[in-house]
Amino acid sequence: MWRYWWSYPDELRFLRGYDAVFNEVKSAQTTGSFEDELNVQDKKLNKLEIPGVDDNSPGSISDMNFHTMLSQSINGLSGFSRKVMLAEVAKTSNDDRDCAKALSA
Repeated sequence: MWRYWWSYPDELRFLRGYDAVFNEVKSAQTTGSFEDELNVQDKKLNKLEIPGVDDNSPGSISDMNFHTMLSQSINGLSGFSRKVMLAEVAKTSNDDRDCAKALSA
């Protein structure tokens, strides 16, 4: 059943996406360069071609593809880290409008 529903390539893509998100968050925390690390994270996730990374809609269970279910779960994780990093970028710019824009993104 594993071979039919979940593929090893998707599991590997998930692990690489997970690694990309957490490494960039850690790097942003140590360097303080949230905007640069967010751009690096986006490039890494786009390179992995994870379905739906650029899509802001949450989707539904009927939209789920069981063959890419693991890698699609990176979308939630990357969305959360994106909001945190955008809020940090806005906070460092000391502009309330930027902060509100980052939190609403």
